[in-house]
Amino acid sequence: MHITPGLSLPQEWLTILDSSTRGAVYFSLGVMQGAEQLPTSVLQTLADVFGELPYTVLWKTDNTTKINKPDNVYTNSWFPQQQVLAHRNVKAFITHGGARSLEEAVFYAVPIVGLPLVKSRRIFINEITRHGAGEILDPHNFDKETVKTTINVVVTNEKYKKSMTRLKEAVVDPHVSGPEKAIWWTEYLLRNGNARHLRSPAVGISFIQYYFLDIVFIVLMIVLLSLYLALMIERALVRGWRSGFWRRRGLGCPASTPLLIGNRPSVPAVVYVDRMHITPGLSLPQEWLTILDSSTRGAVYFSLGVMQGAEQLPTSVLQTLADVFGELPYTVLWKTDNTTKINKPDNVYTNSWFPQQQVLAHRNIKAFITHGGARSLEEAVFYAVPIVGLPLVKSRRVFINEITRHGAGEILDPHSFDKETVKTTINVVVTNEKYKKSMTRLKEAVVDPHVSGPEKAIWWTEYLLRNGNARHLRSPAVGISFIQYYFLDIVFIVLMILLLSLYLALMIERALVRGWRSGFWRRRSLGCPGKFKAL
Repeated sequence: MHITPGLSLPQEWLTILDSSTRGAVYFSLGVMQGAEQLPTSVLQTLADVFGELPYTVLWKTDNTTKINKPDNVYTNSWFPQQQVLAHRNVKAFITHGGARSLEEAVFYAVPIVGLPLVKSRRIFINEITRHGAGEILDPHNFDKETVKTTINVVVTNEKYKKSMTRLKEAVVDPHVSGPEKAIWWTEYLLRNGNARHLRSPAVGISFIQYYFLDIVFIVLMIVLLSLYLALMIERALVRGWRSGFWRRRGLGCPASTPLLIGNRPSVPAVVYVDRMHITPGLSLPQEWLTILDSSTRGAVYFSLGVMQGAEQLPTSVLQTLADVFGELPYTVLWKTDNTTKINKPDNVYTNSWFPQQQVLAHRNIKAFITHGGARSLEEAVFYAVPIVGLPLVKSRRVFINEITRHGAGEILDPHSFDKETVKTTINVVVTNEKYKKSMTRLKEAVVDPHVSGPEKAIWWTEYLLRNGNARHLRSPAVGISFIQYYFLDIVFIVLMILLLSLYLALMIERALVRGWRSGFWRRRSLGCPGKFKAL
Protein backbone atom coordinates (compact mmCIF):
# COMPACT_ATOMS: atom_id res chain seq x y z
CA MET A 1 0.00 0.00 0.00
CA HIS A 2 2.84 2.40 0.74
CA ILE A 3 5.16 1.50 -2.15
CA THR A 4 5.48 4.15 -4.86
CA PRO A 5 7.98 3.11 -7.55
CA GLY A 6 9.59 5.63 -9.90
CA LEU A 7 10.35 8.37 -7.38
CA SER A 8 13.64 10.18 -7.99
CA LEU A 9 16.54 9.97 -5.54
CA PRO A 10 17.94 13.28 -4.22
CA GLN A 11 21.06 14.33 -6.16
CA GLU A 12 23.39 14.04 -3.14
CA TRP A 13 22.65 10.35 -2.59
CA LEU A 14 22.31 9.63 -6.31
CA THR A 15 25.88 10.88 -6.91
CA ILE A 16 27.22 8.76 -4.04
CA LEU A 17 25.44 5.58 -5.19
CA ASP A 18 26.31 6.10 -8.87
CA SER A 19 29.99 6.29 -7.93
CA SER A 20 29.77 3.07 -5.88
CA THR A 21 30.95 0.81 -8.68
CA ARG A 22 31.66 -2.11 -6.30
CA GLY A 23 28.22 -1.85 -4.76
CA ALA A 24 26.54 -0.28 -1.77
CA VAL A 25 24.89 -1.50 1.45
CA TYR A 26 21.94 0.26 3.09
CA PHE A 27 21.57 -0.02 6.90
CA SER A 28 18.42 1.06 8.71
CA LEU A 29 16.72 -0.19 11.87
CA GLY A 30 13.49 1.66 11.15
CA VAL A 31 11.84 4.62 12.81
CA MET A 32 10.74 3.11 16.14
CA GLN A 33 13.95 1.14 16.76
CA GLY A 34 16.92 3.19 15.59
CA ALA A 35 20.55 2.15 15.71
CA GLU A 36 20.89 4.37 18.80
CA GLN A 37 19.19 1.65 20.86
CA LEU A 38 22.12 -0.69 20.25
CA PRO A 39 24.98 -0.77 22.79
CA THR A 40 27.99 1.40 21.89
CA SER A 41 30.15 -1.74 21.56
CA VAL A 42 27.78 -3.15 18.92
CA LEU A 43 27.68 0.17 17.05
CA GLN A 44 31.48 0.36 17.00
CA THR A 45 31.71 -3.26 15.81
CA LEU A 46 29.38 -2.41 12.93
CA ALA A 47 31.39 0.74 12.09
CA ASP A 48 34.65 -1.25 12.11
CA VAL A 49 33.13 -3.89 9.83
CA PHE A 50 31.76 -1.27 7.44
CA GLY A 51 35.22 0.37 7.29
CA GLU A 52 36.77 -2.92 6.15
CA LEU A 53 34.17 -3.52 3.43
CA PRO A 54 34.90 -2.43 -0.17
CA TYR A 55 31.34 -1.09 -0.48
CA THR A 56 29.70 2.26 0.18
CA VAL A 57 27.46 2.13 3.28
CA LEU A 58 24.43 4.37 3.84
CA TRP A 59 23.58 4.28 7.56
CA LYS A 60 20.34 5.75 8.88
CA THR A 61 21.08 7.09 12.37
CA ASP A 62 20.41 10.24 14.38
CA ASN A 63 23.77 10.34 16.15
CA THR A 64 27.26 9.11 15.27
CA THR A 65 29.16 10.85 18.08
CA LYS A 66 29.43 7.53 19.91
CA ILE A 67 31.52 5.88 17.17
CA ASN A 68 34.46 6.46 14.85
CA LYS A 69 32.86 6.70 11.40
CA PRO A 70 34.92 5.28 8.48
CA ASP A 71 35.29 7.22 5.22
CA ASN A 72 33.10 4.85 3.19
CA VAL A 73 30.16 5.27 5.57
CA TYR A 74 27.57 8.03 5.00
CA THR A 75 25.11 8.73 7.80
CA ASN A 76 21.89 10.70 7.94
CA SER A 77 18.85 10.90 10.19
CA TRP A 78 16.61 10.02 7.24
CA PHE A 79 16.96 8.42 3.82
CA PRO A 80 14.36 8.09 1.06
CA GLN A 81 14.39 4.33 1.64
CA GLN A 82 12.40 3.23 -1.42
CA GLN A 83 14.52 5.29 -3.79
CA VAL A 84 17.73 3.99 -2.17
CA LEU A 85 16.62 0.35 -2.45
CA ALA A 86 15.56 0.94 -6.06
CA HIS A 87 19.10 2.00 -7.06
CA ARG A 88 20.94 -0.63 -9.14
CA ASN A 89 24.12 -0.46 -7.01
CA VAL A 90 22.46 -1.33 -3.66
CA LYS A 91 23.46 -4.96 -3.10
CA ALA A 92 22.20 -5.62 0.43
CA PHE A 93 19.80 -4.17 3.01
CA ILE A 94 20.69 -4.52 6.72
CA THR A 95 17.28 -4.27 8.39
CA HIS A 96 15.56 -4.78 11.75
CA GLY A 97 12.87 -6.79 9.97
CA GLY A 98 9.91 -4.40 10.00
CA ALA A 99 7.04 -5.49 7.76
CA ARG A 100 7.16 -2.34 5.59
CA SER A 101 10.95 -2.55 5.19
CA LEU A 102 10.79 -6.20 4.16
CA GLU A 103 7.99 -5.48 1.68
CA GLU A 104 10.20 -2.82 0.08
CA ALA A 105 13.20 -5.20 0.02
CA VAL A 106 11.07 -7.81 -1.78
CA PHE A 107 9.55 -5.26 -4.17
CA TYR A 108 12.97 -3.92 -5.19
CA ALA A 109 14.61 -7.41 -5.02
CA VAL A 110 17.36 -6.43 -2.55
CA PRO A 111 18.74 -9.33 -0.43
CA ILE A 112 18.64 -8.69 3.31
CA VAL A 113 20.87 -9.13 6.35
CA GLY A 114 18.43 -9.31 9.26
CA LEU A 115 19.29 -7.79 12.64
CA PRO A 116 16.10 -8.33 14.70
CA LEU A 117 15.88 -6.54 18.05
CA VAL A 118 12.50 -8.05 19.02
CA LYS A 119 11.06 -11.53 18.56
CA SER A 120 8.26 -10.56 16.16
CA ARG A 121 10.81 -9.15 13.70
CA ARG A 122 12.81 -12.39 13.85
CA ILE A 123 9.69 -14.23 12.66
CA PHE A 124 9.37 -11.92 9.63
CA ILE A 125 13.08 -12.22 8.78
CA ASN A 126 12.94 -16.02 9.10
CA GLU A 127 10.24 -16.07 6.41
CA ILE A 128 12.62 -14.25 4.03
CA THR A 129 15.67 -16.38 4.90
CA ARG A 130 13.54 -19.52 4.52
CA HIS A 131 13.29 -18.63 0.83
CA GLY A 132 17.07 -18.16 0.62
CA ALA A 133 16.82 -14.39 0.09
CA GLY A 134 18.99 -13.29 3.02
CA GLU A 135 20.76 -14.15 6.25
CA ILE A 136 20.11 -13.32 9.91
CA LEU A 137 22.43 -11.98 12.63
CA ASP A 138 21.95 -12.52 16.36
CA PRO A 139 22.27 -9.17 18.21
CA HIS A 140 22.93 -11.08 21.46
CA ASN A 141 25.88 -13.00 20.01
CA PHE A 142 27.67 -10.38 18.01
CA ASP A 143 31.27 -10.57 16.80
CA LYS A 144 33.10 -8.66 14.10
CA GLU A 145 34.12 -11.62 11.95
CA THR A 146 30.59 -13.07 11.78
CA VAL A 147 29.07 -9.72 10.74
CA LYS A 148 31.72 -9.12 8.08
CA THR A 149 31.43 -12.63 6.63
CA THR A 150 27.62 -12.51 6.56
CA ILE A 151 27.48 -9.16 4.72
CA ASN A 152 30.14 -10.23 2.20
CA VAL A 153 28.34 -13.51 1.49
CA VAL A 154 24.98 -11.81 0.89
CA VAL A 155 26.55 -9.16 -1.37
CA THR A 156 28.81 -11.41 -3.45
CA ASN A 157 26.82 -14.64 -3.70
CA GLU A 158 24.36 -14.34 -6.59
CA LYS A 159 22.01 -16.94 -5.10
CA TYR A 160 20.60 -14.37 -2.64
CA LYS A 161 19.79 -11.89 -5.41
CA LYS A 162 18.22 -14.63 -7.53
CA SER A 163 16.18 -15.93 -4.59
CA MET A 164 14.88 -12.45 -3.80
CA THR A 165 14.01 -11.91 -7.47
CA ARG A 166 12.05 -15.19 -7.52
CA LEU A 167 10.29 -14.15 -4.32
CA LYS A 168 9.33 -10.82 -5.90
CA GLU A 169 7.94 -12.57 -8.98
CA ALA A 170 5.91 -14.87 -6.74
CA VAL A 171 4.28 -12.25 -4.50
CA VAL A 172 4.29 -8.95 -6.41
CA ASP A 173 1.49 -8.57 -8.96
CA PRO A 174 2.99 -6.40 -11.75
CA HIS A 175 -0.45 -5.52 -13.17
CA VAL A 176 -2.29 -4.37 -10.04
CA SER A 177 -0.81 -2.32 -7.20
CA GLY A 178 -1.90 -2.57 -3.57
CA PRO A 179 -3.93 0.68 -3.57
CA GLU A 180 -5.64 -0.29 -6.85
CA LYS A 181 -6.60 -3.67 -5.39
CA ALA A 182 -7.98 -2.04 -2.22
CA ILE A 183 -10.03 0.43 -4.29
CA TRP A 184 -11.40 -2.36 -6.53
CA TRP A 185 -12.55 -4.44 -3.58
CA THR A 186 -14.07 -1.41 -1.84
CA GLU A 187 -16.12 -0.68 -4.97
CA TYR A 188 -17.05 -4.38 -5.22
CA LEU A 189 -18.33 -4.17 -1.65
CA LEU A 190 -20.44 -1.12 -2.44
CA ARG A 191 -21.87 -2.76 -5.58
CA ASN A 192 -22.82 -6.01 -3.86
CA GLY A 193 -24.49 -4.84 -0.68
CA ASN A 194 -21.82 -5.53 1.92
CA ALA A 195 -20.96 -8.88 0.23
CA ARG A 196 -22.00 -11.03 3.17
CA HIS A 197 -21.45 -14.15 1.07
CA LEU A 198 -17.66 -13.57 1.46
CA ARG A 199 -17.74 -13.48 5.24
CA SER A 200 -16.62 -16.38 7.40
CA PRO A 201 -19.39 -18.30 9.19
CA ALA A 202 -17.34 -17.76 12.38
CA VAL A 203 -18.17 -14.03 12.45
CA GLY A 204 -20.64 -13.27 15.23
CA ILE A 205 -20.67 -16.68 16.92
CA SER A 206 -21.23 -16.70 20.67
CA PHE A 207 -18.34 -17.05 23.09
CA ILE A 208 -19.67 -20.50 24.07
CA GLN A 209 -19.25 -21.65 20.48
CA TYR A 210 -15.97 -19.75 20.04
CA TYR A 211 -14.35 -21.49 23.04
CA PHE A 212 -16.13 -24.84 22.38
CA LEU A 213 -17.56 -24.69 25.91
CA ASP A 214 -20.55 -26.82 24.92
CA ILE A 215 -18.22 -29.57 23.65
CA VAL A 216 -15.95 -29.20 26.69
CA PHE A 217 -18.97 -29.56 28.98
CA ILE A 218 -20.21 -32.69 27.18
CA VAL A 219 -16.74 -34.31 27.20
CA LEU A 220 -16.33 -33.41 30.88
CA MET A 221 -19.67 -34.98 31.74
CA ILE A 222 -18.75 -38.13 29.78
CA VAL A 223 -15.42 -38.38 31.62
CA LEU A 224 -17.05 -37.86 35.03
CA LEU A 225 -19.80 -40.35 34.21
CA SER A 226 -17.23 -42.90 32.99
CA LEU A 227 -15.23 -42.42 36.17
CA TYR A 228 -18.35 -42.87 38.26
CA LEU A 229 -19.38 -46.05 36.40
CA ALA A 230 -15.84 -47.48 36.55
CA LEU A 231 -15.65 -46.90 40.29
CA MET A 232 -19.09 -48.42 40.81
CA ILE A 233 -18.19 -51.51 38.75
CA GLU A 234 -14.84 -51.86 40.51
CA ARG A 235 -16.60 -51.51 43.85
CA ALA A 236 -19.25 -54.11 42.96
CA LEU A 237 -17.11 -56.74 41.22
CA VAL A 238 -13.66 -56.46 42.79
CA ARG A 239 -13.83 -54.73 46.11
CA GLY A 240 -17.21 -55.97 47.28
CA TRP A 241 -15.94 -58.59 49.72
CA ARG A 242 -12.97 -56.46 50.72
CA SER A 243 -15.19 -53.52 51.56
CA GLY A 244 -17.15 -55.70 53.93
CA PHE A 245 -13.93 -57.06 55.42
CA TRP A 246 -12.48 -53.61 56.09
CA ARG A 247 -15.76 -52.45 57.66
CA ARG A 248 -15.80 -55.42 60.02
CA ARG A 249 -12.13 -55.20 60.91
CA GLY A 250 -11.55 -53.88 64.42
CA LEU A 251 -7.74 -53.90 64.64
CA GLY A 252 -4.74 -54.01 62.32
CA CYS A 253 -1.36 -55.42 63.35
CA PRO A 254 1.20 -54.73 60.59
CA ALA A 255 4.24 -56.98 61.01
CA SER A 256 6.69 -54.11 60.71
CA THR A 257 8.30 -51.28 62.61
CA PRO A 258 8.34 -47.51 62.01
CA LEU A 259 12.14 -47.86 61.98
CA LEU A 260 11.92 -49.37 58.48
CA ILE A 261 8.76 -47.93 56.96
CA GLY A 262 9.20 -44.44 58.42
CA ASN A 263 7.12 -42.53 60.92
CA ARG A 264 3.55 -41.96 59.79
CA PRO A 265 0.25 -40.94 61.37
CA SER A 266 -1.88 -43.93 62.40
CA VAL A 267 -5.11 -44.46 64.32
CA PRO A 268 -5.30 -46.38 67.64
CA ALA A 269 -6.63 -49.42 65.75
CA VAL A 270 -3.21 -49.90 64.10
CA VAL A 271 -0.63 -51.60 66.33
CA TYR A 272 2.83 -52.37 64.94
CA VAL A 273 4.04 -55.84 65.93
CA ASP A 274 7.57 -56.42 64.69
CA ARG A 275 9.83 -59.41 65.36
CA MET A 276 6.96 -61.84 64.73
CA HIS A 277 9.39 -64.36 63.25
CA ILE A 278 12.32 -63.89 65.63
CA THR A 279 13.01 -66.77 68.00
CA PRO A 280 16.11 -66.12 70.10
CA GLY A 281 18.02 -68.91 71.83
CA LEU A 282 18.02 -71.46 69.00
CA SER A 283 21.21 -73.51 68.71
CA LEU A 284 23.50 -73.24 65.68
CA PRO A 285 24.30 -76.52 63.85
CA GLN A 286 27.67 -77.92 64.94
CA GLU A 287 29.28 -77.50 61.48
CA TRP A 288 28.76 -73.74 61.39
CA LEU A 289 29.30 -73.34 65.13
CA THR A 290 32.81 -74.83 64.79
CA ILE A 291 33.65 -72.53 61.87
CA LEU A 292 32.43 -69.39 63.62
CA ASP A 293 34.04 -70.29 66.96
CA SER A 294 37.41 -70.61 65.18
CA SER A 295 36.99 -67.19 63.49
CA THR A 296 38.96 -65.29 66.12
CA ARG A 297 39.33 -62.21 63.89
CA GLY A 298 35.61 -62.12 63.19
CA ALA A 299 33.20 -63.29 60.51
CA VAL A 300 30.96 -61.71 57.89
CA TYR A 301 27.60 -63.13 56.83
CA PHE A 302 26.40 -62.47 53.24
CA SER A 303 22.84 -63.19 52.11
CA LEU A 304 20.58 -61.56 49.53
CA GLY A 305 17.46 -63.28 50.82
CA VAL A 306 15.25 -65.96 49.33
CA MET A 307 13.55 -64.09 46.48
CA GLN A 308 16.68 -62.29 45.26
CA GLY A 309 19.66 -64.60 45.57
CA ALA A 310 23.25 -63.77 44.72
CA GLU A 311 22.74 -65.72 41.49
CA GLN A 312 20.83 -62.74 40.05
CA LEU A 313 23.98 -60.61 40.16
CA PRO A 314 26.20 -60.45 37.06
CA THR A 315 29.17 -62.84 37.07
CA SER A 316 31.57 -59.87 37.14
CA VAL A 317 29.97 -58.60 40.37
CA LEU A 318 30.04 -62.07 41.93
CA GLN A 319 33.73 -62.47 41.10
CA THR A 320 34.50 -58.99 42.48
CA LEU A 321 32.81 -59.98 45.75
CA ALA A 322 34.70 -63.29 45.85
CA ASP A 323 38.03 -61.50 45.24
CA VAL A 324 37.26 -59.00 48.01
CA PHE A 325 36.27 -61.76 50.44
CA GLY A 326 39.53 -63.58 49.65
CA GLU A 327 41.54 -60.50 50.67
CA LEU A 328 39.69 -60.03 53.96
CA PRO A 329 41.12 -61.49 57.20
CA TYR A 330 37.64 -62.65 58.22
CA THR A 331 35.62 -65.81 57.69
CA VAL A 332 32.77 -65.28 55.23
CA LEU A 333 29.52 -67.29 55.20
CA TRP A 334 27.88 -66.80 51.81
CA LYS A 335 24.31 -67.95 51.16
CA THR A 336 24.15 -68.99 47.49
CA ASP A 337 22.81 -71.91 45.44
CA ASN A 338 25.65 -71.99 42.93
CA THR A 339 29.33 -71.04 43.05
CA THR A 340 30.40 -72.65 39.77
CA LYS A 341 30.53 -69.18 38.18
CA ILE A 342 33.29 -67.91 40.50
CA ASN A 343 36.62 -68.88 42.02
CA LYS A 344 35.82 -69.34 45.72
CA PRO A 345 38.59 -68.33 48.19
CA ASP A 346 39.52 -70.59 51.11
CA ASN A 347 38.05 -68.31 53.78
CA VAL A 348 34.61 -68.33 52.13
CA TYR A 349 32.02 -70.98 53.06
CA THR A 350 28.95 -71.30 50.86
CA ASN A 351 25.64 -73.06 51.30
CA SER A 352 22.16 -72.86 49.79
CA TRP A 353 20.72 -72.15 53.25
CA PHE A 354 21.94 -70.90 56.62
CA PRO A 355 20.05 -70.67 59.92
CA GLN A 356 20.24 -66.88 59.66
CA GLN A 357 19.07 -65.95 63.15
CA GLN A 358 21.49 -68.34 64.81
CA VAL A 359 24.34 -67.09 62.60
CA LEU A 360 23.63 -63.44 63.42
CA ALA A 361 23.37 -64.29 67.11
CA HIS A 362 26.95 -65.63 67.19
CA ARG A 363 29.41 -63.36 69.01
CA ASN A 364 32.00 -63.46 66.18
CA ILE A 365 29.69 -62.09 63.45
CA LYS A 366 30.90 -58.53 62.86
CA ALA A 367 28.89 -57.51 59.78
CA PHE A 368 25.88 -58.60 57.75
CA ILE A 369 25.93 -57.95 53.96
CA THR A 370 22.22 -57.84 53.09
CA HIS A 371 19.85 -56.92 50.27
CA GLY A 372 17.76 -54.95 52.76
CA GLY A 373 14.71 -57.16 53.24
CA ALA A 374 12.47 -56.10 56.14
CA ARG A 375 12.83 -59.42 58.01
CA SER A 376 16.61 -59.48 57.54
CA LEU A 377 16.98 -55.92 58.85
CA GLU A 378 14.75 -56.70 61.85
CA GLU A 379 17.06 -59.61 62.68
CA ALA A 380 20.17 -57.45 62.23
CA VAL A 381 18.74 -54.89 64.68
CA PHE A 382 17.59 -57.57 67.16
CA TYR A 383 21.04 -59.21 67.25
CA ALA A 384 22.86 -55.82 66.98
CA VAL A 385 24.89 -56.71 63.87
CA PRO A 386 25.99 -53.71 61.71
CA ILE A 387 25.01 -53.99 58.06
CA VAL A 388 26.52 -53.41 54.63
CA GLY A 389 23.53 -52.81 52.37
CA LEU A 390 23.48 -54.06 48.77
CA PRO A 391 19.97 -53.15 47.54
CA LEU A 392 18.88 -54.62 44.21
CA VAL A 393 15.49 -52.83 44.15
CA LYS A 394 14.47 -49.33 45.18
CA SER A 395 12.20 -50.35 48.08
CA ARG A 396 15.12 -52.12 49.79
CA ARG A 397 17.26 -49.01 49.42
CA VAL A 398 14.61 -47.11 51.42
CA PHE A 399 14.82 -49.65 54.27
CA ILE A 400 18.64 -49.64 54.28
CA ASN A 401 18.72 -45.84 54.29
CA GLU A 402 16.69 -45.89 57.52
CA ILE A 403 19.41 -48.03 59.16
CA THR A 404 22.36 -46.04 57.78
CA ARG A 405 20.64 -42.82 58.85
CA HIS A 406 21.16 -43.99 62.44
CA GLY A 407 24.85 -44.73 61.73
CA ALA A 408 24.40 -48.50 62.03
CA GLY A 409 25.76 -49.47 58.61
CA GLU A 410 26.84 -48.43 55.12
CA ILE A 411 25.32 -48.87 51.65
CA LEU A 412 26.86 -50.08 48.38
CA ASP A 413 25.59 -49.19 44.91
CA PRO A 414 25.24 -52.37 42.79
CA HIS A 415 25.29 -50.21 39.63
CA SER A 416 28.64 -48.61 40.51
CA PHE A 417 30.63 -51.51 41.84
CA ASP A 418 34.41 -51.62 42.22
CA LYS A 419 36.64 -53.88 44.27
CA GLU A 420 38.35 -51.19 46.34
CA THR A 421 35.07 -49.57 47.43
CA VAL A 422 33.57 -52.89 48.53
CA LYS A 423 36.70 -53.89 50.46
CA THR A 424 37.01 -50.52 52.19
CA THR A 425 33.32 -50.43 53.13
CA ILE A 426 33.34 -53.91 54.69
CA ASN A 427 36.57 -53.23 56.60
CA VAL A 428 35.23 -49.93 57.95
CA VAL A 429 31.97 -51.49 59.19
CA VAL A 430 33.80 -54.44 60.81
CA THR A 431 36.64 -52.52 62.47
CA ASN A 432 35.02 -49.21 63.43
CA GLU A 433 33.25 -49.63 66.77
CA LYS A 434 30.84 -46.77 66.07
CA TYR A 435 28.72 -49.01 63.81
CA LYS A 436 28.36 -51.69 66.50
CA LYS A 437 27.53 -49.06 69.14
CA SER A 438 24.98 -47.38 66.86
CA MET A 439 23.26 -50.68 66.13
CA THR A 440 23.20 -51.51 69.85
CA ARG A 441 21.58 -48.13 70.62
CA LEU A 442 19.08 -48.75 67.82
CA LYS A 443 18.21 -52.15 69.31
CA GLU A 444 17.67 -50.62 72.74
CA ALA A 445 15.39 -47.97 71.20
CA VAL A 446 13.11 -50.26 69.17
CA VAL A 447 13.26 -53.71 70.77
CA ASP A 448 11.06 -54.11 73.86
CA PRO A 449 12.86 -56.67 76.06
CA HIS A 450 9.70 -57.40 78.07
CA VAL A 451 7.14 -58.02 75.29
CA SER A 452 7.83 -59.86 72.03
CA GLY A 453 5.99 -59.24 68.79
CA PRO A 454 3.79 -62.37 69.05
CA GLU A 455 2.93 -61.56 72.68
CA LYS A 456 1.85 -58.04 71.70
CA ALA A 457 -0.30 -59.40 68.85
CA ILE A 458 -1.95 -61.93 71.21
CA TRP A 459 -2.63 -59.26 73.86
CA TRP A 460 -4.34 -56.95 71.35
CA THR A 461 -6.35 -59.82 69.85
CA GLU A 462 -7.66 -60.72 73.31
CA TYR A 463 -8.39 -57.03 73.96
CA LEU A 464 -10.44 -56.98 70.77
CA LEU A 465 -12.42 -60.04 71.82
CA ARG A 466 -13.03 -58.61 75.30
CA ASN A 467 -14.26 -55.25 74.02
CA GLY A 468 -16.63 -56.22 71.21
CA ASN A 469 -14.51 -55.41 68.15
CA ALA A 470 -13.25 -52.19 69.83
CA ARG A 471 -15.04 -49.88 67.42
CA HIS A 472 -13.99 -46.90 69.52
CA LEU A 473 -10.44 -47.38 68.18
CA ARG A 474 -11.46 -47.30 64.53
CA SER A 475 -11.03 -44.31 62.25
CA PRO A 476 -14.21 -42.46 61.22
CA ALA A 477 -12.95 -42.82 57.62
CA VAL A 478 -13.76 -46.57 57.60
CA GLY A 479 -16.77 -47.27 55.43
CA ILE A 480 -17.12 -43.86 53.78
CA SER A 481 -18.41 -43.84 50.21
CA PHE A 482 -16.08 -43.50 47.26
CA ILE A 483 -17.58 -40.05 46.60
CA GLN A 484 -16.45 -38.91 50.04
CA TYR A 485 -13.16 -40.80 49.81
CA TYR A 486 -12.17 -39.08 46.55
CA PHE A 487 -13.77 -35.73 47.54
CA LEU A 488 -15.84 -35.87 44.36
CA ASP A 489 -18.58 -33.73 45.89
CA ILE A 490 -16.04 -30.99 46.68
CA VAL A 491 -14.38 -31.38 43.27
CA PHE A 492 -17.78 -31.01 41.59
CA ILE A 493 -18.62 -27.85 43.56
CA VAL A 494 -15.21 -26.28 42.88
CA LEU A 495 -15.50 -27.19 39.20
CA MET A 496 -18.93 -25.61 38.96
CA ILE A 497 -17.64 -22.45 40.69
CA LEU A 498 -14.73 -22.25 38.24
CA LEU A 499 -16.96 -22.77 35.22
CA LEU A 500 -19.45 -20.19 36.51
CA SER A 501 -16.62 -17.72 37.20
CA LEU A 502 -15.26 -18.28 33.70
CA TYR A 503 -18.72 -17.78 32.24
CA LEU A 504 -19.27 -14.53 34.16
CA ALA A 505 -15.78 -13.23 33.33
CA LEU A 506 -16.30 -13.89 29.64
CA MET A 507 -19.73 -12.25 29.71
CA ILE A 508 -18.33 -9.15 31.45
CA GLU A 509 -15.37 -9.01 29.06
CA ARG A 510 -17.73 -9.35 26.11
CA ALA A 511 -20.05 -6.61 27.40
CA LEU A 512 -17.50 -4.04 28.57
CA VAL A 513 -14.46 -4.50 26.33
CA ARG A 514 -15.44 -6.27 23.17
CA GLY A 515 -18.84 -4.66 22.67
CA TRP A 516 -17.80 -2.06 20.13
CA ARG A 517 -15.33 -4.46 18.52
CA SER A 518 -18.02 -7.11 18.15
CA GLY A 519 -20.22 -4.63 16.33
CA PHE A 520 -17.35 -3.62 14.07
CA TRP A 521 -16.43 -7.20 13.14
CA ARG A 522 -20.07 -8.15 12.52
CA ARG A 523 -20.50 -5.22 10.16
CA ARG A 524 -17.19 -5.77 8.38
CA SER A 525 -17.51 -7.71 5.17
CA LEU A 526 -13.99 -7.46 3.75
CA GLY A 527 -10.49 -7.23 5.21
CA CYS A 528 -7.44 -5.92 3.35
CA PRO A 529 -4.34 -6.54 5.50
CA GLY A 530 -1.38 -4.49 4.26
CA LYS A 531 1.15 -7.32 4.22
CA PHE A 532 2.55 -9.78 1.71
CA LYS A 533 1.45 -13.38 2.26
CA ALA A 534 5.18 -14.18 2.34
CA LEU A 535 5.38 -12.40 5.72
